Amino acid sequence: MHWYFSRGEGQSAKLIDASSEITSDLSVTGWQLLFLRSAKNAGFGILGQNVDEAMEFVKHCYDRQMRTFVYTPGYPRGSRAMAATGILSLSLGGLQGTEMARAASDWVIANPFCKYNDPDEVGGPCYHYSVFYCSQAMFQYGGRHWAQYYPRIVRMLVANQHQDGSWAPEIGGHARYGNVYSSALAVLALTAPYQLLPIFQR
Repeated sequence: MHWYFSRGEGQSAKLIDASSEITSDLSVTGWQLLFLRSAKNAGFGILGQNVDEAMEFVKHCYDRQMRTFVYTPGYPRGSRAMAATGILSLSLGGLQGTEMARAASDWVIANPFCKYNDPDEVGGPCYHYSVFYCSQAMFQYGGRHWAQYYPRIVRMLVANQHQDGSWAPEIGGHARYGNVYSSALAVLALTAPYQLLPIFQR
């Protein structure tokens, strides 16, 4: 049985059975944690309880058999995007040294990006979204994982950049966002080591 956190209007967070209802996922939770960290960096008051509950949900999205993070507890397969979301979320919460973070980082390295903008690779679709998240996560985790990950991504993205500076739109559902979306994510992936955005600084 798998569990995750949910909060109804006017209610405190509670654990519910994931097989009966799914109202939360790691992708959205990861973005909310980025927002909360950014707001805290800007001087806004953030309730620690909200962060703690979000971090608990992140931990519940770790699948011990697959040794990576999944979209929601009990989800049948991992993806590079969700592995990286889990790693980055742990890092933002000061838990980058955990076994979960190490195992998920190993999973990302074991499932590298081999072809540009290929939605059929092992590790899941949403190429530019996944590259963005993996770059930030691998930079935060550092060490040999970053050293193995980043040079490959630099070569792949630079080799596939268009003459006008853009990158091709996503293949699949995210194609509707056009090449502004894919190009923005590619730039954020390439500039991870420069720490231009405070939210991604170590």
